[in-house]
Amino acid sequence: MEEYETAGPATLVSRVVRQRRLVTELLDGRQPPRQRERLYGIAAKLSGLLGYMAVNLGKFSAAKAYCAEAFQLGDLVGDQDMQAWARGTESFCAYYMGDYRRAADLARDGQRYARTGPQAVCLAINGEARALAKLGDARGVDEAVSRAFRLSDRFEPVPGVSPCISFGLYSQARTASNAATAYVALRQPERVQEYADQAMPVFESSQSCWSQSLVRLDIATALVVAERPEPEQAGRLVTDALTISAERPITSVLSRSREFLSVASRWSKLPEIVEVAETLRAAERR
Repeated sequence: MEEYETAGPATLVSRVVRQRRLVTELLDGRQPPRQRERLYGIAAKLSGLLGYMAVNLGKFSAAKAYCAEAFQLGDLVGDQDMQAWARGTESFCAYYMGDYRRAADLARDGQRYARTGPQAVCLAINGEARALAKLGDARGVDEAVSRAFRLSDRFEPVPGVSPCISFGLYSQARTASNAATAYVALRQPERVQEYADQAMPVFESSQSCWSQSLVRLDIATALVVAERPEPEQAGRLVTDALTISAERPITSVLSRSREFLSVASRWSKLPEIVEVAETLRAAERR
């Protein structure tokens, strides 16, 4: 899981595809029931990983197919945590497709399977809160954010930055960064800064270039929607964000950079914003 943060989906996807094919071949054999159940469980996780990678590569149709397969395999072996994780990734996919109502609905459905387990944190903060923010439901966001932190407090804290693709519990820093993202959409810059301040020091000491990029993008967008906008500083942050993850651009970084340019359009002639547009075009060509 940790390797994903440094290698990225484009590098790892072919390896995971080979592993998934190998499991399919093994399932054509005759194994004792317990071994077959274990193989189906492995197949579910590999399909889930491929679904998540497909979202970050912008291949949404493939992502939906892999997630559906992961959910069905999880059902086959009675693994509700896997089903919850698959719903979370489906919600993640719907979010970046711009279908925010579906993203919220999938996240809520996933929480039926997660119950109060570790996956409920991700589903509440990454799925429900962010999607509701895009729908303008401030009260729903506040409730989902509070619930995510309450649930998180039930578990032993995850040190540092949990891998974004992990099947385990979100770290506090990742939970806080997702809260910041939700409040960006609600145009509440004070809340964005509150949660970004919790996440930034942890992200900066990690190897997660995407996390470092995304928190900068959230702060930058908050700066241009603030009562006293700071477009020059915001532009520098976005260029920095794109540069940090330039070798491994992913859907979330590119999408949020485009959103920033849309919000900052009235300053499009500023040198700092022009540089953002040029840096983004270079990243999109990779």
